[in-house]
Amino acid sequence: MEKRTAKAIANGELPKDFIVRPRGASVKDAFLLFLSAFLIVASILYVKDKVIAIAIILVVFGIINVYISMDINRQKELLKMTEFQSALFASALSMNYNFSFIVELKKHSVFYFDNSFQKVFPEFHQQDDRTLTRFFELNKTSEENQKTIHSLLDQKNEQNLVVDMEVVGKIRKIAVSIEPIQRPSGFVLIRGRLL
Repeated sequence: MEKRTAKAIANGELPKDFIVRPRGASVKDAFLLFLSAFLIVASILYVKDKVIAIAIILVVFGIINVYISMDINRQKELLKMTEFQSALFASALSMNYNFSFIVELKKHSVFYFDNSFQKVFPEFHQQDDRTLTRFFELNKTSEENQKTIHSLLDQKNEQNLVVDMEVVGKIRKIAVSIEPIQRPSGFVLIRGRLL
């Protein structure tokens, strides 16, 4: 899931109301790195005493090392925070449901699914083709139910319905909730409860 999301962000495939926050080196950071490089070159070219030149180079490399270590720690903390929030939000999405997943409206492809979804529909997460049509085929959803769900997705309204699907080898009735996501636009949350 993470690779597909990162690829979508890199290709600019996400809606215009989603803005990626700038991360990485700022102008101040770039200036400090330029200054460090200048000090190294200046100490090599203009300092006649080799011991002092080596000392300046070692101090500058030490400062660069400290800066890089601090930046790596900041990135690790950001990653931990993001992973914690993702787990928290995924749990909240699935509360009182057996599974949840998010569909991208342009292609009707499954953009995200939770762990519960993988347990209920174990074959799907191994597929390269993650379209809703493929999902329906794998789970033996009737043509009528497929058309209804595709139609409801295009209406972009909150809807509830009951469909028959194969769940771990058995046809089961599933109460399905379809809820458009306001921001970023172009996505719909689908949750299901086994009846």
